[in-house]
Amino acid sequence: MVYELLMTVTERELKGNGDLYDELLKKTDGGDSFMTFNYDLQIDRAFERMLNWSPETGYGFPFKKILRTDESWHDPSNKKTEPILLKLHGSLNWLYSKGYIHLPPSTLDFHNKYIGQHYLAASLYRFPAGTAFGMKPSVPDKRY
Repeated sequence: MVYELLMTVTERELKGNGDLYDELLKKTDGGDSFMTFNYDLQIDRAFERMLNWSPETGYGFPFKKILRTDESWHDPSNKKTEPILLKLHGSLNWLYSKGYIHLPPSTLDFHNKYIGQHYLAASLYRFPAGTAFGMKPSVPDKRY
């Protein structure tokens, strides 16, 4: 069901235009933190819409690289954003490498140096069936 949702929803629906999360976030300030068991991206998108928040640093732990919607990799920003969003079951845009990493244009590279690395996919990225480029959605390990 989640896969079907990700593959059929429009960009306008993904970005949204306001909801109850927006109303909640209107009542917060930068010093607040949020904890959720949901792994969907609805509250994440509300954080981006309503606050000066970035998924690159707003989850409270570092990612190795960021996968943009144009399928290019970038280093994460050093700019810390608040509030912190703690996602206890992980998130649909978090990837954990089993040794593979996607390299444009549409090739896979395998190397042991990628094993165990955590990556972030841009919120609007649409995942292919199963794993994404040899990586799977995952929560961070105990190092974080």
